[in-house]
Amino acid sequence: MSNQVAETHPKLTMTETNQKPAPKRRQISSLVKGVRILEAIVAAGNGIKVSEIARSFDMPASNLTLFLNSLVDTGYVIRNPMDGRYYASEKIVHLAAAIDTRYKRLEICAQEVMQRLYACHDENVLLAVLNHNRLQFISTLQSSRNIQILNNDNRSFIPHVTAAGKAILAFLPENLLEAYLARIRLEGFTSKTVTDLVLIRRELETVRSRGYAINRGEYEVEVMAVAAPVFVRSSIEGSLVIQFPTFRHTEQDLAAHAGPIMDAARQISRLLN
Repeated sequence: MSNQVAETHPKLTMTETNQKPAPKRRQISSLVKGVRILEAIVAAGNGIKVSEIARSFDMPASNLTLFLNSLVDTGYVIRNPMDGRYYASEKIVHLAAAIDTRYKRLEICAQEVMQRLYACHDENVLLAVLNHNRLQFISTLQSSRNIQILNNDNRSFIPHVTAAGKAILAFLPENLLEAYLARIRLEGFTSKTVTDLVLIRRELETVRSRGYAINRGEYEVEVMAVAAPVFVRSSIEGSLVIQFPTFRHTEQDLAAHAGPIMDAARQISRLLN
């Protein structure tokens, strides 16, 4: 979600916050190569031979066979004994469908509730999930106001500097939260970004106790937000969030809007259960 304000007035244009490139992560090279090989098999469509893959990856066919055997044994790839070609199996399709179905059900259950919330505020209303330790918005209702925050749903965000992300992190199982906090970069995006791990933990405790999270302009100075968690039974599933441009609202407005957002999030949770 790339945020910027849309209006003819040039002084009210929000530009995307510049971010420093993330440090290179340690990787298991063999796992990465196995994923790339699987991607090549899927992309081939009509099957692919060992020699063709070996040329693409510049590796001996004998080494490649070990990867292919592993993919076959796990059921993600099948080998046609007639032509010796490797094909992606339907297991990949079922895996992708399971992920899509999970999010799709959340979207469907949230639709009417989001519409009602949107009708009351006419600000951006968004539905968020945590995807591989990044915040992803899977549904967005865009404000119709002349000056608004524009969103690019293809972008993912750092959870602990957003209201939607904090609303999810606060209710993660302790082991998953600790794993997340152990890897985060304490980078300041604005003057309001919290870069102290002790203070981040304290804020997440506050979110748990009061039932909602706020963003005071911690990721982009022009954007504030308030969010509430959405649950499936007792497990956190996502969060519901409303964004407020800082030129139109004050920080005190965030708490004032928390009640309706928590009520809306609870309605979505009831529909999911």
